[in-house]
Amino acid sequence: MTRDITTRASRNTAMLHLASSVPPAVFASLIGISAGAATKWTEHAGGNWTTYAAVRKNSTRPRHND
Repeated sequence: MTRDITTRASRNTAMLHLASSVPPAVFASLIGISAGAATKWTEHAGGNWTTYAAVRKNSTRPRHND
């Protein structure tokens, strides 16, 4: 039985790391879970991707060299 507990702990650690590293939609797509489940994992991991789209939009604007 200890093997199962160790495996689960390792899996959960990996899931939390991934959930905190990428947006929930990407996380869900990568591992094949629902967006809701990915959002819950992200919340558990302490991730906050609520401003990601706005930040991403602003960072992809072409820069003009004046």
